[in-house]
Amino acid sequence: MSEAPDPTDPVFRVSLAMRLLAACLLGPMAGFCVVGPIWFLFYSRADSNAVAILLLLGLGGAALLAWGIVSAFRTRLEFLPSGIRLTKGFGQPLDVETDEVKGYRVVPGRNSRSLMILFKDAARKPLRVDMAFERQAQLSRLLAKRFHNLDDEEVKAEMKEILSDPELGSSEEERQAALQRARIQVGVLNAATAASVFWAMLYPRPYVAAIALLAALPLIAVILVRFSRGAVTLDSKRGSVRPNVAYAMLGPGMVVGVRAMLDWHILGWSAFWIPFAVLAAILLGLFLVGTAGDAQRKAGTLVLLIFVCLAQSYGLVLFLNCEFDRSVPEIHRTTVVGRRVSRGRKSTTYYLTVSPWIDGGYSEEISVPSSTYGWHEEGSTILIGVRQGSLSMPWFFVQ
Repeated sequence: MSEAPDPTDPVFRVSLAMRLLAACLLGPMAGFCVVGPIWFLFYSRADSNAVAILLLLGLGGAALLAWGIVSAFRTRLEFLPSGIRLTKGFGQPLDVETDEVKGYRVVPGRNSRSLMILFKDAARKPLRVDMAFERQAQLSRLLAKRFHNLDDEEVKAEMKEILSDPELGSSEEERQAALQRARIQVGVLNAATAASVFWAMLYPRPYVAAIALLAALPLIAVILVRFSRGAVTLDSKRGSVRPNVAYAMLGPGMVVGVRAMLDWHILGWSAFWIPFAVLAAILLGLFLVGTAGDAQRKAGTLVLLIFVCLAQSYGLVLFLNCEFDRSVPEIHRTTVVGRRVSRGRKSTTYYLTVSPWIDGGYSEEISVPSSTYGWHEEGSTILIGVRQGSLSMPWFFVQ
């Protein structure tokens, strides 16, 4: 019977679950990379050169997977009296002296966290290793005891800056209260944004209300940034104590553009560019002026903001042209020649392909509601209406 691990042991190995996963998953895959090409060598009639290449690729893949297994079992982090020692795979242990280290960060990823050791010498590449170690609580305590936690220090420095900012109040209590109000306001805005995006993508009815709310949310976000006196930012670095409105600025604009592509079928684009350019310039001007006082604003966020302004302007122009069009439709009769369903992670789109129906020369695959898709089989007759558009951009719809 094995003894329980010593909680004071300064040697941290990769967790048992990760080692078992590596052995049980990568081991059979490595074996297949070897056995598969050998089987192919004896039982296939393929060209010998192709078999040789396949065998080499299989051996290379097996070696790579074997390295992954060995790395999982050999990787460990040791706390020495003068620093730390990291051992990975077949490589030699790497010793890092305490006085060489500026500090550390724990960087979140999609599926795991990574430990990043930064050095006082800026030219030296940071040391990065997955946080797949056992005894995470003890590891965190030893790291904090041995090195500076740069994330915590930045948070403390930012909080000190906020609590000394006279724009947010005349006392620390008032400034703390202003920051708390900002967090609540941004939390409500983000919740409304998430609900609106879900509503618009899943079932945008009533349609005008759904699109109008999406168009209003980025403007509300700008107002929050403009009048928060620095408590709310457009975007912020990871771990910042200031809440940011990046989601409310970027998400709704993208959804407005996506909804326009799904919902409206434009026949003529010649009248599109002037209203698109004017609306994009107005939106971008409002966003830039409204966030001009944000000291945390990043250049990369501005580039993304420009892209979102273009997407939102595209969607709003099509929305205004088609939703408020009161022209009398011209009805065309045609035939369904194909059907297709596209299923994504969060939505399903239905398509009908129709035969030429305008002057005998216009045919395309059309996205339609599920009810319309269900009514029309291949070979059935379908009616298509054409309207002129409130902004003089002709468009069509399926009856």
